[in-house]
Amino acid sequence: VIVCRSIRLNGARFRGEGHIVDVPRTDDVEADIRAGTIVLHAAYEAFAQCAPVSKMMASCLRSLGLARGFAGDRSGAWPLIESSRDMSRRLGDERGLVSAEITLAELCFADDEPDRAIAIARRILDTRKPNRRQLAVAMGNLTAYLFCLGRCEEARFTLLLALGEARAPGN
Repeated sequence: VIVCRSIRLNGARFRGEGHIVDVPRTDDVEADIRAGTIVLHAAYEAFAQCAPVSKMMASCLRSLGLARGFAGDRSGAWPLIESSRDMSRRLGDERGLVSAEITLAELCFADDEPDRAIAIARRILDTRKPNRRQLAVAMGNLTAYLFCLGRCEEARFTLLLALGEARAPGN
Protein backbone atom coordinates (compact mmCIF):
# COMPACT_ATOMS: atom_id res chain seq x y z
CA VAL A 1 0.00 0.00 0.00
CA ILE A 2 1.26 3.50 -0.76
CA VAL A 3 0.40 6.16 1.80
CA CYS A 4 0.48 9.69 0.38
CA ARG A 5 0.10 13.26 1.50
CA SER A 6 0.42 16.66 -0.08
CA ILE A 7 2.42 19.43 1.56
CA ARG A 8 1.61 23.06 0.85
CA LEU A 9 4.66 25.06 -0.10
CA ASN A 10 3.84 28.68 -1.07
CA GLY A 11 0.54 29.91 -2.40
CA ALA A 12 -0.97 27.24 -4.63
CA ARG A 13 2.19 25.12 -4.83
CA PHE A 14 2.28 21.65 -3.30
CA ARG A 15 4.75 18.83 -2.98
CA GLY A 16 3.58 15.24 -2.92
CA GLU A 17 5.12 12.66 -0.62
CA GLY A 18 4.49 8.96 -0.43
CA HIS A 19 5.72 5.90 1.41
CA ILE A 20 5.28 2.23 0.73
CA VAL A 21 3.71 0.52 3.73
CA ASP A 22 3.92 -3.24 4.03
CA VAL A 23 0.67 -4.80 5.14
CA PRO A 24 0.28 -8.43 6.09
CA ARG A 25 -0.98 -10.92 3.49
CA THR A 26 -1.72 -14.28 5.09
CA ASP A 27 -4.54 -16.79 4.98
CA ASP A 28 -6.19 -15.06 7.96
CA VAL A 29 -7.85 -12.13 6.19
CA GLU A 30 -9.49 -10.74 9.35
CA ALA A 31 -6.15 -10.68 11.21
CA ASP A 32 -4.52 -9.07 8.17
CA ILE A 33 -7.16 -6.33 8.15
CA ARG A 34 -6.64 -5.62 11.87
CA ALA A 35 -2.84 -5.60 11.54
CA GLY A 36 -2.95 -3.56 8.34
CA THR A 37 -5.19 -0.98 9.96
CA ILE A 38 -2.70 -0.56 12.79
CA VAL A 39 0.16 -0.13 10.29
CA LEU A 40 -1.80 2.44 8.27
CA HIS A 41 -2.78 4.37 11.39
CA ALA A 42 0.87 4.47 12.42
CA ALA A 43 1.85 5.83 9.00
CA TYR A 44 -0.75 8.61 9.18
CA GLU A 45 0.20 9.40 12.76
CA ALA A 46 3.83 9.78 11.63
CA PHE A 47 2.62 12.28 9.01
CA ALA A 48 0.66 14.12 11.69
CA GLN A 49 3.71 14.45 13.94
CA CYS A 50 5.57 16.48 11.31
CA ALA A 51 2.54 18.44 10.09
CA PRO A 52 2.16 22.09 11.01
CA VAL A 53 0.03 23.05 13.97
CA SER A 54 -3.43 23.91 12.64
CA LYS A 55 -7.11 23.64 13.49
CA MET A 56 -7.46 21.03 10.75
CA MET A 57 -4.65 18.91 12.19
CA ALA A 58 -6.15 19.16 15.68
CA SER A 59 -9.47 17.97 14.26
CA CYS A 60 -7.78 15.09 12.44
CA LEU A 61 -5.94 13.99 15.58
CA ARG A 62 -9.19 14.08 17.57
CA SER A 63 -11.04 12.06 14.93
CA LEU A 64 -8.26 9.49 14.71
CA GLY A 65 -8.18 9.21 18.50
CA LEU A 66 -11.93 8.74 18.67
CA ALA A 67 -11.79 6.06 15.97
CA ARG A 68 -9.03 4.25 17.86
CA GLY A 69 -10.93 4.51 21.12
CA PHE A 70 -14.13 3.05 19.75
CA ALA A 71 -12.16 0.35 17.92
CA GLY A 72 -10.98 -0.77 21.37
CA ASP A 73 -7.50 0.80 21.38
CA ARG A 74 -8.08 3.14 24.32
CA SER A 75 -4.38 3.43 25.18
CA GLY A 76 -3.67 4.56 21.61
CA ALA A 77 -6.61 6.97 21.64
CA TRP A 78 -5.65 9.06 24.66
CA PRO A 79 -2.39 10.56 23.34
CA LEU A 80 -4.03 11.56 20.06
CA ILE A 81 -6.97 13.30 21.70
CA GLU A 82 -4.72 14.97 24.26
CA SER A 83 -2.49 16.19 21.40
CA SER A 84 -5.59 17.57 19.71
CA ARG A 85 -6.61 19.35 22.91
CA ASP A 86 -3.11 20.76 23.44
CA MET A 87 -2.87 21.92 19.82
CA SER A 88 -6.27 23.64 20.07
CA ARG A 89 -5.17 25.32 23.30
CA ARG A 90 -1.93 26.61 21.65
CA LEU A 91 -3.95 27.94 18.71
CA GLY A 92 -6.50 29.64 20.97
CA ASP A 93 -9.19 27.54 19.27
CA GLU A 94 -11.93 27.34 21.90
CA ARG A 95 -14.24 25.22 19.73
CA GLY A 96 -11.48 22.71 19.05
CA LEU A 97 -10.62 22.62 22.75
CA VAL A 98 -14.26 21.98 23.69
CA SER A 99 -14.57 19.26 21.03
CA ALA A 100 -11.44 17.53 22.35
CA GLU A 101 -12.76 17.67 25.91
CA ILE A 102 -16.15 16.28 24.86
CA THR A 103 -14.28 13.40 23.21
CA LEU A 104 -12.12 12.85 26.31
CA ALA A 105 -15.26 12.70 28.46
CA GLU A 106 -16.84 10.15 26.11
CA LEU A 107 -13.74 7.94 26.30
CA CYS A 108 -13.64 8.27 30.10
CA PHE A 109 -17.22 7.08 30.24
CA ALA A 110 -16.47 4.22 27.83
CA ASP A 111 -13.46 3.31 30.04
CA ASP A 112 -15.77 3.01 33.07
CA GLU A 113 -14.56 6.29 34.57
CA PRO A 114 -17.94 8.05 34.86
CA ASP A 115 -16.88 10.46 37.62
CA ARG A 116 -14.02 11.72 35.46
CA ALA A 117 -16.40 12.04 32.48
CA ILE A 118 -18.82 14.04 34.63
CA ALA A 119 -16.02 16.32 35.86
CA ILE A 120 -14.89 17.03 32.29
CA ALA A 121 -18.46 17.70 31.10
CA ARG A 122 -19.06 20.07 34.02
CA ARG A 123 -15.77 21.87 33.34
CA ILE A 124 -16.87 22.39 29.73
CA LEU A 125 -20.16 23.88 30.88
CA ASP A 126 -18.66 25.97 33.69
CA THR A 127 -15.44 27.34 32.20
CA ARG A 128 -15.47 26.92 28.43
CA LYS A 129 -17.38 28.70 25.69
CA PRO A 130 -19.07 25.93 23.74
CA ASN A 131 -21.08 26.78 20.65
CA ARG A 132 -24.76 25.76 20.62
CA ARG A 133 -24.09 22.30 19.18
CA GLN A 134 -21.30 21.63 21.66
CA LEU A 135 -23.47 22.89 24.51
CA ALA A 136 -26.22 20.47 23.52
CA VAL A 137 -23.76 17.56 23.24
CA ALA A 138 -22.08 18.36 26.58
CA MET A 139 -25.40 18.73 28.40
CA GLY A 140 -26.86 15.63 26.77
CA ASN A 141 -23.78 13.58 27.62
CA LEU A 142 -23.75 14.85 31.21
CA THR A 143 -27.42 13.92 31.54
CA ALA A 144 -26.67 10.40 30.24
CA TYR A 145 -23.63 9.96 32.50
CA LEU A 146 -25.64 10.96 35.57
CA PHE A 147 -28.60 8.79 34.59
CA CYS A 148 -26.40 5.74 34.04
CA LEU A 149 -25.01 6.17 37.56
CA GLY A 150 -28.53 6.25 38.99
CA ARG A 151 -28.25 9.95 39.85
CA CYS A 152 -31.69 10.57 38.42
CA GLU A 153 -32.50 13.89 40.11
CA GLU A 154 -29.22 15.43 38.89
CA ALA A 155 -29.87 13.99 35.43
CA ARG A 156 -33.41 15.41 35.43
CA PHE A 157 -32.17 18.85 36.49
CA THR A 158 -29.46 18.83 33.80
CA LEU A 159 -32.00 17.76 31.20
CA LEU A 160 -34.33 20.61 32.20
CA LEU A 161 -31.44 23.08 31.87
CA ALA A 162 -30.64 21.66 28.44
CA LEU A 163 -34.27 22.00 27.34
CA GLY A 164 -34.33 25.60 28.61
CA GLU A 165 -31.22 26.36 26.54
CA ALA A 166 -32.73 24.74 23.47
CA ARG A 167 -35.94 26.75 23.83
CA ALA A 168 -34.22 30.06 24.55
CA PRO A 169 -34.90 32.86 22.05
CA GLY A 170 -32.63 32.69 19.05
CA ASN A 171 -32.20 28.89 19.21
